[in-house]
Amino acid sequence: MTYPHGACMTRRLLLLAALAFVIAADKADPEPAKLPRADTRGTVTDVQKTDSFAEFAWFHVEAKKGPDTKHGSARLTVGAATRFYRWKGGKKVEASFEDLAKGCKVQVLFAGEAKVVDTLTHASAIEVLILESPKK
Repeated sequence: MTYPHGACMTRRLLLLAALAFVIAADKADPEPAKLPRADTRGTVTDVQKTDSFAEFAWFHVEAKKGPDTKHGSARLTVGAATRFYRWKGGKKVEASFEDLAKGCKVQVLFAGEAKVVDTLTHASAIEVLILESPKK
């Protein structure tokens, strides 16, 4: 049995459409947005507020230097110019110092040069991006 030319073409188009649908469905999960650059990335192990005029708080990040970071573990001071964000859906969302807690996974940009004392980096944080909060 032979099909008219139009019926054969319709079947081919349906087959191509089904194939395109399968390929599109395979890529349903978009690739995660790439994190912005960071001076250090790791886990917060301590957070302290102080009464000092020069700094009002500091925190410690336990980290290993990675291929896309400049430093490993660091003691970071926080000042009025420090900005806090959360990483949600591949975008930065405003946060605050109060959102920073022991166990948070963070990445930090330094304000200016860092100093290394006894293998620990000391720096001022200009931006803190909270990647993940600890489970409660």
